[in-house]
Amino acid sequence: MAFISALAVLAAVPIVPIILLALLEVSLWCLGFYLETSTRERRQAIRAQVNRDTAAVKQKQDTTSEEEEWEKARGLQTTEKESSKGNGWDGIIGFFHPFWYGYQPRP
Repeated sequence: MAFISALAVLAAVPIVPIILLALLEVSLWCLGFYLETSTRERRQAIRAQVNRDTAAVKQKQDTTSEEEEWEKARGLQTTEKESSKGNGWDGIIGFFHPFWYGYQPRP
């Protein structure tokens, strides 16, 4: 009788990780659902505030462009003559990650 019980336990061992993963998945899904429902009103309030702020900014915006506003903020008002000169740069600025050169894709 003990042999049959031991055999049944050994047969159930491969199923245990599957059952544990399923329980973990269900518990994490429940946690996510709880967090989503408990913060719904807060997210709606934040979105409403952002929409009100965006509408207020759009009403206050002048006809000036963003570039002119940045120049005003920096104190770099340029004249027509200076802006027509340009800075002589027509290139592309790129960033090369230092670890990229050692990267080898897996087959």
